[in-house]
Amino acid sequence: SEKVSGNIQTALDLVSGKNISGTGYGNGFEEGLKLENIGKVEEKKPAFVISGEGNVFVNTGTLAKTQRAEKGAVIVNKGKIIFTGNYSQRIDNKGYNYGIIANNGQFGQYIVGTGYNYGIIINNAKYGQHIGNKGYNYGIIANNDSYGQNIGNNGIGYNYGIIKNAKDYGQTINGQATIGYNYGIVANNGNYGQNIISNGIGYNYGIINNQKNYGQYIENSKGFNYGVIENKGTYGQYIVSGNSYNYGIIANEGEYGICNKKGVAINYGVIKNSSNNIFSGNVINNGVIIFDSNETSLNNIGTGENNGVVLNNDYSFSNVTYRKEKVNKDVINLNDVSSPSIDG
Repeated sequence: SEKVSGNIQTALDLVSGKNISGTGYGNGFEEGLKLENIGKVEEKKPAFVISGEGNVFVNTGTLAKTQRAEKGAVIVNKGKIIFTGNYSQRIDNKGYNYGIIANNGQFGQYIVGTGYNYGIIINNAKYGQHIGNKGYNYGIIANNDSYGQNIGNNGIGYNYGIIKNAKDYGQTINGQATIGYNYGIVANNGNYGQNIISNGIGYNYGIINNQKNYGQYIENSKGFNYGVIENKGTYGQYIVSGNSYNYGIIANEGEYGICNKKGVAINYGVIKNSSNNIFSGNVINNGVIIFDSNETSLNNIGTGENNGVVLNNDYSFSNVTYRKEKVNKDVINLNDVSSPSIDG
């Protein structure tokens, strides 16, 4: 969508050093960029720490230690953090990254306050952005391992940028009262674009484009897709337990747009896989199914009710039978003069 394209261009502008005014660059951008050093920075190995209400620590060079904000203070990174351990930025209150975080350990940004990434996070290990309270990504997270944005108990996380891990778990939403939103792009080289578990709630309004399987993985949780899921592998939405709702587009290159094991799964959107295995398990279709190749029988849309529209790959109405009835029997074809009129 236009909004997603704009978010990605914003991230690219930020990391390429373009002169930007802050207009349209997301919540908190200008506020953090204009901050200057206030107060005394203390060295508490292995970190440089700022504390105290209103104090600010701005890094503009190369920092080989943790940058930490405690007790009402704020940290800003406009340079490079290349710490060899964990926790490049540890944000107990508020923190911003406009530069590059490239530590050899875990946790590019560790957030228990409020944190923003407008730059690049490229850890050699896991957890680009770990959120225990509130966190935003408007930039690029590209770990050499897994867990681009990891949202823990009672946390809220937003991705407006790009998450492209070398392995799995683009955005994980894990725990009671935990919510995650993707408005950008999640494109891991592995599995699990949005990993929604343990009573979490996940929303995709952007694009999930993993190289492998599980666009949205839902276990004892709720998942909503209003955007596009286009994995290279199988399972656009995979529901172990819990509830899933698709209002967008699922167009995997592999099989099964939606697989429901023991949960509730409803499609209100469009499913178009590169195979004709559309659903697995009990999936209620109130939307549109588009076959990759024209079918003469319908054996691969699971065991749920079909209340929607079924189309051939040329977008003509399918004539196949499902549960001893023709699909599309209640659909009015406005191009067919033999169809009943809209007013009866």
